[in-house]
Amino acid sequence: MNFKTVQINQIFKRVQQGLLNCDIILSSPEDILSFDLFTIDKCRRNEFDIGRSMLTVQRWLKKYVCDVLDEILHVKYQFIYTVDGEQQVDGGAERWKTIQTILEFVKKHAADISKCFYENVYYKPSERKSTFSQFRLQSYEPFPLLCQKIAND
Repeated sequence: MNFKTVQINQIFKRVQQGLLNCDIILSSPEDILSFDLFTIDKCRRNEFDIGRSMLTVQRWLKKYVCDVLDEILHVKYQFIYTVDGEQQVDGGAERWKTIQTILEFVKKHAADISKCFYENVYYKPSERKSTFSQFRLQSYEPFPLLCQKIAND
């Protein structure tokens, strides 16, 4: 991917908006690492303005974004150890079922949302049923419709 300053600024504005709205941003470790490596590559190619913009985004993310996966999978958050038997916290298995259900609804509606907002959504259908399609909201505009469709399910 060949990032331009405009795209970096859009990413930066979106994650800052996410902080203000208390949004949840789903991302894979590979995407984060790829962005980090692109930053280094831009600097190596003497594209310092873009590299500097990307570095600003990286630093902001490291300061304000919490990798909750590491936290929620930590043993100390999973159970309360009492004198009697163990008790699950925060709904136990239900929270995982809820997340899985929401992601299934996202998968169900991703193609429709991408057709309605083709300029503001990146969508690439999965090649296998066992994998999740690539789906990115690149602006806030499609978000309310996606939420409405999920809520109606």
